[in-house]
Amino acid sequence: MRYVLLLLFCIFSFCLFAKDTETVTVTGEYSLVSKESDISIKQACANALEDAKTKAIEKVCGVRVSVWDRLETSSSTDNFSSMSIISSDGEIVDYEVLKEWNESSSTRGCEHVFFCKIKAKVKKGVQPDPNFTAVIDGLKHSYRENELMKFSIKSQKDCYLHIFLFEDYEHGYKIYPGTRDKIEQFSKNVKFEFPRANNVKYRLTKKANVEKETNRLIFVFTKKELNFNEETTSVKDIDLWIAKIPAEEKFIYCSIFNVF
Repeated sequence: MRYVLLLLFCIFSFCLFAKDTETVTVTGEYSLVSKESDISIKQACANALEDAKTKAIEKVCGVRVSVWDRLETSSSTDNFSSMSIISSDGEIVDYEVLKEWNESSSTRGCEHVFFCKIKAKVKKGVQPDPNFTAVIDGLKHSYRENELMKFSIKSQKDCYLHIFLFEDYEHGYKIYPGTRDKIEQFSKNVKFEFPRANNVKYRLTKKANVEKETNRLIFVFTKKELNFNEETTSVKDIDLWIAKIPAEEKFIYCSIFNVF
């Protein structure tokens, strides 16, 4: 009898999970005017992917959500933007890129539209903790090559933190915690300076053949201690790792800056 009840409980739990998730196929897009923008093809593809994920959540939950901010740079301006990622009542728990392509605009000859078709599993009924937020101070709009980056964080709740740096949306790696500064719990409402270790410096560099490089910092605050063991990573690796963290257990902050 006990085994029958256990089996029924497992079936019931599976049905509840299936009811709370839905798999959809959507296509995101991003328009790029090549003569007016320094955005690379890989950046444009990444933006189309972000639009697809937004549409997947909107299709399942009926609510448009704010996702990672997109930085559009041009030769005449120095734009800076940073924002926290705000969840709605749904989140992506897994996705697969089915197809990526681009086409010339039918209305503007100099414009290319990048498309990304994905199959995404969306979890419904997910709400973030409105009291779990953090403030990051000291980040600049732009840095000179070899300049040292410093900043501070202060969270509203006791938390742990992982920080990732992406160069031009292509190559990413974890800058905290590292081999010289171990992960630690940060007390709520206390200001902590970074880098944490005295022998660690965040020295910013760029590719030799470019005048300006756009970098993105991703701060992942969590209520529990989690492991991310890869030193180098990709945007998708981070996406999937973040997606597996319950919405009420995380707070994500994204900051974008240029290196000259």
